[in-house]
Amino acid sequence: MKLLDKNAIIARFDADRALARVKAGFIAYSRGQVQSAPVQNFHFAGANGDCCVKSAHIAGEEALVVKISTGFYDNPSRGLPSNDGLVLALSATDGRVLALLQDQAG
Repeated sequence: MKLLDKNAIIARFDADRALARVKAGFIAYSRGQVQSAPVQNFHFAGANGDCCVKSAHIAGEEALVVKISTGFYDNPSRGLPSNDGLVLALSATDGRVLALLQDQAG
């Protein structure tokens, strides 16, 4: 399993490649080639926070992806970032975890 922190993600980021992949994803979605679960939203009123879980797979792609992001909006007053999250890439053929991207704010 690859483990990529924020700095590793930034170092590997290629805007042109990302744009091409986003475009391909929208085309695949419009052609009915994407499986995606309904977005899961959790609200934590007592903590002024929320969590969002999204997942999808494009037919023929090696990986399915699950993204988890949180927002706890009082955190800055405690010296913590208001947002955090991660992305998991899992094999669509055998279920192995391929990569964990820690796209944390801090």
